[in-house]
Amino acid sequence: MTEESVSPITFPTDSYIHSTGWIGKTFVSTPSLFDALGVVRNLAILDVGCGFGRYCKSLLDVGASSYVGIDVSQEMIDLALKSHRGLNAASFLRMDAEKMTFNDQFDLVIANHVLQFCPSVAKLKNVCKNIYGSLREGRRAVGFVPNGISELSFTEEDGRKFGARLVIPENVIDGQQVAVKFYNGETGEVTGGTTMTWFFKETYEECLKAAGFENVVWHAPTVSKEGIEKFGEDYFRDLLNPPKDIIFEVTK
Repeated sequence: MTEESVSPITFPTDSYIHSTGWIGKTFVSTPSLFDALGVVRNLAILDVGCGFGRYCKSLLDVGASSYVGIDVSQEMIDLALKSHRGLNAASFLRMDAEKMTFNDQFDLVIANHVLQFCPSVAKLKNVCKNIYGSLREGRRAVGFVPNGISELSFTEEDGRKFGARLVIPENVIDGQQVAVKFYNGETGEVTGGTTMTWFFKETYEECLKAAGFENVVWHAPTVSKEGIEKFGEDYFRDLLNPPKDIIFEVTK
C-alpha cells in the first residue's frame, strides 16, 4: 500500500463527547498524565489534538502562562471556544498536526492519545517532526500512546470497565489499522467507534528520534489514590499488567 492510498482516520466526535463515566480516564490516564507533566508554572503549552480543551483550565489554574489547543475537528474547536470564553490565556485553532508550523514557541507540548491516529509511519514521522520544531530548546513533549507490544490484548470486559477498547487482531502487524470501541461507563453499552493505527513501541521511538529527540523515556500509568479507595487495586489489574497505554516523554 502506498502512502497516497492510506485512508485518513475520521474521529467520531459526537460519540466521544457523549461517552461518560470513563473510569480509566478519570482514575488512571488523566492523573498519570499530569504526574508526567510535572510543574507547568510559567510554561507556554501546546496541546496537540486538544479535542474540546479537556485540560486547558486545569493547566492554566496551576500556573501555565498560556495554552494553545489545536485539533483537526472544527466541531471540537467550536466546543472548546464555547466552553472557554473569557480565558484570555487560551486559544484554540483548527489545525492538522501534520501541517502545523510553530517554530520554537512552546515550553511543553502535550500529544495525548494523538500519535496512533496517524494513518501511516510517514505521517507519524511528520507529526513528530512538527512537535520537535514547535518546542524551545531543552523543553519537553509528553503524551499517551497504546503500548505497542505483542502480548497486549483487550477484552470486552476491559472496555465496559474502563471506557474504551482496542480490537487487536491475532498476528497484528506494525502500521495496521485496528478498530477502537467507546463505551458508556455507566451502562457498558458501546457508544461509538473509530479506527487507529497499531504501531509497535519501537516504531514510536524510531519516529520520535528521527524527528530530533535523542532519548525517549517511557512511563507506566498508575492508579490515583481516589481510584484505589473507590475500587481497590485489583479492579485495575488487567488495565495495568501490562499497561494498555504508556506515556512517552521526550526533550528537545
